[in-house]
Amino acid sequence: TAQDSEKLTSSVGMVSGDWLQLSNHLSNNTLPQISSLGDQYKPPQDGKFDVILMAETTYTTLAARQTAFLILHHLKLPLSRSLEHKNIDKGDDSGGVAFVASKRYYFGVGGGVDVFREECQALKLVVDDDTHGDDENKRTSWWKLQV
Repeated sequence: TAQDSEKLTSSVGMVSGDWLQLSNHLSNNTLPQISSLGDQYKPPQDGKFDVILMAETTYTTLAARQTAFLILHHLKLPLSRSLEHKNIDKGDDSGGVAFVASKRYYFGVGGGVDVFREECQALKLVVDDDTHGDDENKRTSWWKLQV
């Protein structure tokens, strides 16, 4: 329906650029107007999201680290890990989820799947990867991550 469409477009935002700068803006609630499907997208006050979709963000070691950092700091926590909800019924305790698409290896710049996996493990992110391509030629990976 038109009402459902309006609700969706006001809750979806698309951004690009420096991930650490974006994280800083989200943490301080100072995000400038961003591209969105709706007229005026307003990110959550706490800077935490239910879903984060990313692609081609792990092309260098630094970019892989910054991608993992952004996910860790801006994905909604499961209630069981959120301090303010210690004594309530957990129900659906899944928290937010991030999906990241990445090449297996970025030639000449050093990033890719293995580097990203290491960065995620260092930050204790829960990683469920699904690499596409045959065993000899794995080109693209989709990652599902949770805090």
